[in-house]
Amino acid sequence: MVLIGKMKKIVKSVIKSVVFPVTGVPFRMGGGSLSSYWTSLISAVIANTDRDAIVMTFPSAKAIESDLSVTVNGAARNITSATWAGAVLTLVLASEVVPGDVVVVTFATTGQTANVTNNVDIWYGVTIDEANASPDLTRIASTAGDMALHASLPVHVLMKGCLLNDNGTVNYYLKTDDWTKKADGNASKLDGTDGQVMIEIPKFYHKIDNPSSGVYQHKISLYPCTGFTEIPKFYIGAYKSTVNRTAPIKQWSIVNANAEYRGGNNNAALDGADNTQLGKPATLLSLINFRTYARARNADTKWNVIPYRQSMLLFDLFIIEYATLNSQKAFNATLTAEGYKQGGLGAGVTTVTSATWNKFNAYYPLIPCGTSNSLANGTGEVNYTIPNFGDASGAVKVNRYRGVENPFGDIWEWCDGASIFNEGAGGVSKFYTCDNPANFADGTATNYDHRANLPIANTYPISMWHDDKGILIPKDSGGDAATYWCDYYYTSGLVNAWRALLRGGGANALSAAGFVSLTATNAATSRGANLGARLCYLP
Repeated sequence: MVLIGKMKKIVKSVIKSVVFPVTGVPFRMGGGSLSSYWTSLISAVIANTDRDAIVMTFPSAKAIESDLSVTVNGAARNITSATWAGAVLTLVLASEVVPGDVVVVTFATTGQTANVTNNVDIWYGVTIDEANASPDLTRIASTAGDMALHASLPVHVLMKGCLLNDNGTVNYYLKTDDWTKKADGNASKLDGTDGQVMIEIPKFYHKIDNPSSGVYQHKISLYPCTGFTEIPKFYIGAYKSTVNRTAPIKQWSIVNANAEYRGGNNNAALDGADNTQLGKPATLLSLINFRTYARARNADTKWNVIPYRQSMLLFDLFIIEYATLNSQKAFNATLTAEGYKQGGLGAGVTTVTSATWNKFNAYYPLIPCGTSNSLANGTGEVNYTIPNFGDASGAVKVNRYRGVENPFGDIWEWCDGASIFNEGAGGVSKFYTCDNPANFADGTATNYDHRANLPIANTYPISMWHDDKGILIPKDSGGDAATYWCDYYYTSGLVNAWRALLRGGGANALSAAGFVSLTATNAATSRGANLGARLCYLP
């Protein structure tokens, strides 16, 4: 019986040595009880450079490795090897951990546990050096190996088209490369029957670092990295909005050429003409009107005119993907040698002759909603010729960014949640934002935060205030259409008044247009033939 017992111990020892190949330190006895030894643990850490390795530091070595187990977020994670180097024990796990994982090591002999410090960060982003006039940016990542994230784009690839119900639930997702179909292959309906055509922006994490004067690092991650802010999932209208024309009036993001959803100023006399407003975005409505019509979708404040913050988060996704501030840079479908995106979104619908546009339809929208739907969830541009426009500038390219049609151009877009107060002669132009849609209002600083002061003359900014919430705000003047931020800022100067914000530029804006082309010249009550909106849903 004694021999059998010894054989069992030998077999057990062999099995343990196979599961946990240990090198460096032989088995040691003594040195205090095992319970006391475990409490002497100095640290247990997973470093960013070795994301599958738990490094445990003790005052001295003791052969306890075969009695250790690991859980990650409560689930067992296999240990593939355990190695001593002096008094440091390294446990290599079967797979890597990610930021935010809760890792616990258990010593089975005593039942004691140790929480592991998870120092893993996984992110990718860009560096903006505002001393450099070039709008092109430097790509960065959490480690050299993580530069591959700029090719795989883990946050970006989760952006996808869907039909959203009024209660905020997804009716269905659209096929990635063919929006005539649902993701399951059945026929889709983009005319409003099945909901609003929206782009789902996934939950991600965002951080802006400022390591030195004028240098900013914009970073994103799928994981809760150290110091990052969670950006909750939200939805952006795939198209500039229209409205239905019989009460109750609501804002819509759809493809529908019926008279009930006529765009522009609802001019029925143009139906059937080359300058018809059927199927186009609605305009000649104030920010206040559009806000009311968005909120009419449901009895809460989750449906909105797209807030400025969400517009800027979309722009941040663009600059990280394409590594340029020049959103009008020529589109280039070819990847770099590293597999990165290059180029931009092209000029967009910004190149028509102003006088011809005025004669054609008095500056009302030109592009039917859904013109670029052949690109589905993709990015690019499609050719479109405005029928009998009057000159060659009617041949335009309708651009799209990951399913979002005309992210700039054709008509301006109202932005909610942002207000400007011009103090008058000798004062400043104050920029305010509000994070809570329930408090969106006009002509007031109540429930709004003063973020920064704006330029008091029209300009191409050379620098921005990089807000901790992802909001970019024009700062210093002196650029042009090919340098720095590349987009124009329009202001009414220090005329003592409140102003609302519009973004993107119109069909005649040329190189002044772009993702961060802004105008602060209109009150929230203003209406214009080329002033429209885009829906946004904030769960």
